[in-house]
Amino acid sequence: MQFERTGWVKVLSPHRRLLMVDLRGHGESEKPHDRGAYSLPLLAGDVLAAMDAEGIGAAEVMGYSMGGMVTMELLLEHSERFTRAVIGGMGAHFSPRNASCRDEETGEPPPFRRDWWNDARIVVEFVWRYDRRAMTALSKSLFEGKEPVDAARLGEIRQPVLSVAGTRDWLCPGTRMLAERIPNCERVLLAGRTHMTAVRDPRFKAAVGRFLWGA
Repeated sequence: MQFERTGWVKVLSPHRRLLMVDLRGHGESEKPHDRGAYSLPLLAGDVLAAMDAEGIGAAEVMGYSMGGMVTMELLLEHSERFTRAVIGGMGAHFSPRNASCRDEETGEPPPFRRDWWNDARIVVEFVWRYDRRAMTALSKSLFEGKEPVDAARLGEIRQPVLSVAGTRDWLCPGTRMLAERIPNCERVLLAGRTHMTAVRDPRFKAAVGRFLWGA
């Protein structure tokens, strides 16, 4: 699982009980080939079902990329189940592929050691479990002609939210709207990081630590 490979379990487990869900189409979960099986309400329902199975009434939630879309769906439609949220690598709209934030206030990125072995393991694991028809159905359901969230409803989110994105992530510009429209949203930008490299950045983990338990 990517969040184990990138060190998140090691960071979070001393402070929180973790429930890590493979969304349908990913990992060990089922991989239906019908695009109708991948709507945001259904994906959110899977998370709630996992929480119910573990006897979890309310919790903090964290999602990255597509998981960020599911997180926003959960906050809007099932707000009573969540106390605060981390939305990583996802904004309120899909920007052009050549877009990125590159905000001047982020400064120069720190040195970044590429972990080729770790990255290769993630790619191999994904490809090994990859189901092309399932991924095609998922992409058509979630990304064709749609936006990640109904931006007009962002003001309904009352929980504290942390938004984190790399400045070289094409999804980064959409995080501005999260900070502008969610009443209690902190936005953290990771200078020099892409959609893939932001996940392992120590600054991401440090921001989550400050947000969740004040580290």
